[in-house]
Amino acid sequence: MRRAYFLIVIPAVLVGVGYVILLRHLGMPIHGGPFLGTAGAFVAAILIVRQYQRRKSRRRGNS
Repeated sequence: MRRAYFLIVIPAVLVGVGYVILLRHLGMPIHGGPFLGTAGAFVAAILIVRQYQRRKSRRRGNS
């Protein structure tokens, strides 16, 4: 399961770095807020999915 996270995280980081490099090259001001907000939403989504999977596996084991 951890490999699946890396399959998503590594390209996302590369795209983010690419945007920063491209926008700075074009002379546009870059603010970290949107990037940090997206990272926070991504981490929250991972935690929610993990919690849901844990609860789902407990129900199946009790039946």
